[in-house]
Amino acid sequence: MTNHARTTYQTTVTRRRASMCTLAILLLCAACSSDKGSADEANATSTPEEPPATQPVHEDHAAHEEQAAHEGHEGHAGHEGHEGHEEMAAAEPLPGMSLYRLEEPWTSQAGESVQLSSFRGEPVVALMFFGSCQHACPMLISDLRRLEAALSDDARARTQFVLVTIDPERDTPEAMARLATGYEVDQTRWTFLHGESAQIREIAAVLGVQYRAQSDGQFSHTNMITLLDESGVVALSVEGLGQPIDAMAARIEAMVGAP
Repeated sequence: MTNHARTTYQTTVTRRRASMCTLAILLLCAACSSDKGSADEANATSTPEEPPATQPVHEDHAAHEEQAAHEGHEGHAGHEGHEGHEEMAAAEPLPGMSLYRLEEPWTSQAGESVQLSSFRGEPVVALMFFGSCQHACPMLISDLRRLEAALSDDARARTQFVLVTIDPERDTPEAMARLATGYEVDQTRWTFLHGESAQIREIAAVLGVQYRAQSDGQFSHTNMITLLDESGVVALSVEGLGQPIDAMAARIEAMVGAP
């Protein structure tokens, strides 16, 4: 047999073997589907219908989610006042672009486990920062405080400020507790969050924030304040330092229905 003929023969054999493997897989999948269908029919025939008294499973599930969200943010007095909002919001599915679809727990400056979804039901002003920042971050936090002061009493009481560190190695919960105390913020409504690097990258991607560690230990990052609506969807972003906060304050007032 010539080399050309031998090559042609080997190629033909290889293709046939691949075809046979593919066919075997398809047949196996078909058999599994058939078996599953038969099993489902058998179960449908043999399983009696449950009485109506055992059907309201969704209520128990919603109650479980509410309890988990409350326990994840237990100790924050600001969240006790919006349990009613969370109960109503929990019945609605989260939008596809909601930040609250990120389910990994974070740690607050108080050392508590916090789910992002525990902020659901209220406006949230979010900022990504790092504690050792010497210039931009203190100015951004000053902008947050200007925004807070511009709100009506009702809107201020119902708005949460959430600051996420991009420097998890140095910004431990204990370090952020000292920051919160130093800035003299109301820690029932201001939450500083510590997470793993992968979590931080995820939330930065959703918020549109870019950051990069520098050789001197500092970070270059987007200077952005973001407003999330009650469902965790970005409603408004303001980029830059010392920017006007009137538009964001007005949006928050509209969200809470303040006169």
